[in-house]
Amino acid sequence: MPPTDARGSTSSGWQPIKLAKDIRAASAVPAVALSTPAGGSEGQKRSDATPRPRIQALSDLIFGLALSIGAILLISSRPTDALGLAESLLGYGWSFFMIALIWLRYTRVMSVLPVEDERLVSMNMVLLFLVSIEPYLFNLIATSAAGTAQIDSGTATSVFALDMGSIFLILSYFTHVLTIEDRKLIPKELLKRYRLLRDSTVASSAMFYVSALPIFWAISIYGVELRVVLWLLTFATVAVRRGVEVRKQDAGGLPGQGQDMAGEGSAGKPVLPTRVRPQASP
Repeated sequence: MPPTDARGSTSSGWQPIKLAKDIRAASAVPAVALSTPAGGSEGQKRSDATPRPRIQALSDLIFGLALSIGAILLISSRPTDALGLAESLLGYGWSFFMIALIWLRYTRVMSVLPVEDERLVSMNMVLLFLVSIEPYLFNLIATSAAGTAQIDSGTATSVFALDMGSIFLILSYFTHVLTIEDRKLIPKELLKRYRLLRDSTVASSAMFYVSALPIFWAISIYGVELRVVLWLLTFATVAVRRGVEVRKQDAGGLPGQGQDMAGEGSAGKPVLPTRVRPQASP
């Protein structure tokens, strides 16, 4: 027994030994003991089987490389007049904004979507692959239009449309997973926003898939192929979605601007609804 003082408490000389034993005992606790008890929501049962930071790092790398490759292709172009310069800048701007739009929707969804599921991980890898080949396919369109590629412009644009349609289709599936109420991944007040985002993403995917049909390359409006017109209309889905959000918000059907589509707060940080944040002491 350790020595005690007159009040029966343990002597201070034995405190370091007791503290070391407590530290060893705490470090021996298995990781399973830190899991959420049975009966919690699926958002509370995220395991460490798949390292989430590594998947996020890989995603950021792929999107960054896609943007960088587009810039390199722009540097390699040699326009001879102002019209050629404008066409090069417009082409790069189109590719940049499409990748940026995909990245914004991807990060908003993945900020609250668990990635431990094998199906989600596999689809995530397919999505990143489709994003990585987007600059190549877009450059193929430019070279085919200039006559320096052996493939014709109709085939190149069709493959590009199928690639973009598949990207938006996978994004819509990720968003749909969040809208399943039984999984309890997001608060109920954000379900309508996510469903609206899912529907707009499905509409963008359908536009790209439909534009891949050969007839939309044969028909042109004021010299612009109908396929390209459908691509430009995908940006209109963003404006329509935001207009519907504002109308429903004014009618009281959606939460205010304090939280956005992905449950982000006003500071731009993702809000994980399944975890309780500690309250600051006064």
